[in-house]
Amino acid sequence: MRHAALALAFLALPAAAWAQEVPSLWRGYDDAEPQEEPAQEAAEGAPEVPEAGNTPPVMEYIFWNSRIEGGMLYTLFDKDLDIEPSVGFYARYLLHLGSVWTVSVAYRHYSCQNSDLPGSEEEWLLIRSLLVGGGVRASFSPEFGVEGSLGTGVIWYESRHAGEDNDAGWIVSGDAAFVVRLNDMLKIKLGAALDYTRTDFHQDSRENLLGLSGLLSVEIGGN
Repeated sequence: MRHAALALAFLALPAAAWAQEVPSLWRGYDDAEPQEEPAQEAAEGAPEVPEAGNTPPVMEYIFWNSRIEGGMLYTLFDKDLDIEPSVGFYARYLLHLGSVWTVSVAYRHYSCQNSDLPGSEEEWLLIRSLLVGGGVRASFSPEFGVEGSLGTGVIWYESRHAGEDNDAGWIVSGDAAFVVRLNDMLKIKLGAALDYTRTDFHQDSRENLLGLSGLLSVEIGGN
C-alpha cells in the first residue's frame, strides 16, 4: 500500500503542473484569436476612394471627358463663290458636359484646284476655318444615337490666281449626324452640315452665302 501511495503521488505531480498551465494556454489562445490588425493596416494603406458628391479636379474631369473627332467633308459651295464642289478635312475637339451637352473647337481645311472661276483655266484654293461652339447628343440604344452642334468663327479664303484678292469673313455652321458606337472608345458619324458665310471673295462686295456639306467622321474617346 505504501508503494501504491507513492506511485499515485508521483503521477499526481505532473498532472497538477499541467492543470496550472491550462488556463494560461487558453488565455494565450483567446488573446491570439482576434488578429485583424494586418487587414486594418492594409485598408489604411489602400488609396482613398473619393466620397460621393465630391467634385473631381478640373484637369481630371477634362481628361476623362475629352474626345477627338476627325473626318472628311464634301462641300457644295454657294454658286456665287464660283468654287467647284470640293473635298475637305476637319478635326474637332469635344468636351462632354454630362450626358447631353458638349462644347467644341473645330478646324476645317480645303486645298484644291478650282476651274469654276470665269476667265481662269485653273485656280489653286486654300480655304480654312476655325470654329467654337456647342452641341447636344441623344442615344436610342447603347449602339445608336444622334448628335447636333452649332458653331461660329472665322473663315479664310486664299487664291493663288493672279489678280484675286484673299479675304477673311465670318462663318456660322450647324451640323447633325447619325452616330454608330463600335465599342467603348470608337464611334462613326454620318451626317450633314450647313454653313452661312459673309465674304467678298470672288465678289465685288460682301455677300451672304450658304454652303452644304456631307460629312463622315470618326470620334475617339470614352463613353
